[in-house]
Amino acid sequence: MPSSFLTTPDIAGIQLSLRQHAIEGMVFGIELLLTLFTILLLCQQGLRQSLMRTFLVAASGTMLINSAITVALDLVGDIIQVHALLDPTYDPTSMYFNTEVVTVVLARLSYFLGDLIVVWRAWMIFKGEIVPRAILLFCIIQSFACSIYNAVLATKKLLGFILVDTNPARIILPVSLLFTNITATLLIGYKAWQYRQSVKIHLSNLNTTSQVEQIFVLLIQSGILYCILWVLTLPYSFVPAYLHSVAVYLDVIIPHIEAIFPTAIILLSYLYKSQDTILSAISVSEEMEFAVPAPTSQSALSASTHPHDTQHVTDKESSDIQEVHRGDSTIV
Repeated sequence: MPSSFLTTPDIAGIQLSLRQHAIEGMVFGIELLLTLFTILLLCQQGLRQSLMRTFLVAASGTMLINSAITVALDLVGDIIQVHALLDPTYDPTSMYFNTEVVTVVLARLSYFLGDLIVVWRAWMIFKGEIVPRAILLFCIIQSFACSIYNAVLATKKLLGFILVDTNPARIILPVSLLFTNITATLLIGYKAWQYRQSVKIHLSNLNTTSQVEQIFVLLIQSGILYCILWVLTLPYSFVPAYLHSVAVYLDVIIPHIEAIFPTAIILLSYLYKSQDTILSAISVSEEMEFAVPAPTSQSALSASTHPHDTQHVTDKESSDIQEVHRGDSTIV
């Protein structure tokens, strides 16, 4: 029986590439469906009336395009390597590393856009609150700076035809992204606690969980899961065995998870209530005025003279919450 011209490392590399493509294709398919459905949903809700929806459509669309290009370039990179195996005279080095540079830059752009969505969501919840917004502003600035720094390091490495990066400085990016997401999640958790305290003070007999609280819980839980994902990337920089096992799969799925995360939150939030109700209901604490059991004529007059400031969340909550100022506060 004739032996194969492929060496054992060649066969192992091809098998790994096939597994990576299978996983990446599956995750990208999920991202594609979620993103397109989310963009359609946001467009139906109206873009002119909401700067946040316009931003989400632009960011989600950009991340989807980045992901599509990344999938294509990953496939091109493997085709180049197969070509080199079949044709010993073909030198794939330059073209292969150029495709890797583009992939690295697009991935960092998607990481930053994902963080920007997370920070903006928390930012809009803290309308008029200087300290939380200052913290969030610092988070997004350091995330932007670290993304650029990491992209420069990775590009210099690839242009030097170095595939495996052992520079400890590469841990700066995952730590930066993890810090941003932990901070945003904690701030959202604080706002959820603040909202709950306001409900308890003004509506001591309200035992059920409101839709606003359900959205807060959704944001907190998803934020925790997303932070766990970034924690899994930390050993990448200082555990060699990790680099050739878990990390090879995380590399292909994290850019797509970055896009799936915000779109999934939008769709899950929509399941609780329509987009317009969520936009109006999320203003809390200082933004809220609670109704007394028997509304006075003055409160009735206020409601009638400010019809655009009043939104009913549910039949039960409409008797509890008299007015929620729409403003710019939003979470999705």
